[in-house]
Amino acid sequence: MSEPNSHLGLVSNCWRTQLARGESLDDLSAAAVRHGFRAIELRQGCLGEYESGDPPLPHAADLLSLADRFPQMRFSMAVEIPFSNGRTSPADPVFVAGQLAAKAVAGRLSPHLRLVDLATDAADLGADAIERVGSALAGLVRKLADIDGVLSVENARQSWSAFRSVFQSARRQLGAEGARLKLCYDPVNLLLSGEAIDPVAVTASLSPDEISMVHFKQRCDGRISPAVCDGDVDWRAQLAALRKIGYRGLYLFEVASHKNLWEFLTGSHEYLRRRGLEIVSSSSES
Repeated sequence: MSEPNSHLGLVSNCWRTQLARGESLDDLSAAAVRHGFRAIELRQGCLGEYESGDPPLPHAADLLSLADRFPQMRFSMAVEIPFSNGRTSPADPVFVAGQLAAKAVAGRLSPHLRLVDLATDAADLGADAIERVGSALAGLVRKLADIDGVLSVENARQSWSAFRSVFQSARRQLGAEGARLKLCYDPVNLLLSGEAIDPVAVTASLSPDEISMVHFKQRCDGRISPAVCDGDVDWRAQLAALRKIGYRGLYLFEVASHKNLWEFLTGSHEYLRRRGLEIVSSSSES
């Protein structure tokens, strides 16, 4: 990538290998700037010196300096929390730490926190739980509203139909604040629940105002690849469907970490460009 793309970024778990061998989050963020990225989602567990504990919690006060050092970067925060079980409260320590960190790195933008639930699977989220889980999720969104923030939730191991129903229920219960709840949409994750589903049909069913970001990755032979390439998800069809619904938001790479990550990201960007990814440069953003 030679020119900055204001709608293209990555998730910090792409740097798991680099962080493990001692590279700092500051240096990796600087490398992201040089490679033309303009958005970084800081993923709990992959923050290097900016987190500690078990589970690791972000250090909000220290993250202020990261945001100050890279004012051209759009930072957001992501934490793992079982929001689909209907029992997660705004007082949960992981949620509180995530909210504080999202506020610290927001800069002049609205704080943005993403939640992913890797514990609640398809069997745990029955039809009788939808309204209850939606109500609990709405409570988390209201807490973000206290800091004028946005909460995104990511589909993971849950049934898509149940996950979508919870999302819609929470938005209904939030009323005028419903737009503060967004989808972090990951087509590859649609395959994790084992549900028979067409990822392109799901994408076509979405409204662009529901989506805060789309994750770029690929699954090959049951494993996440270090590059976006041919595999279980047809990215040409996905990009066409996203264009058709009018999506113009963020795209974040979330590929498997690898020692040659930057080369893989360059190749992945070219692969997606050839399949219809539009470049949106910083200079064209209002």
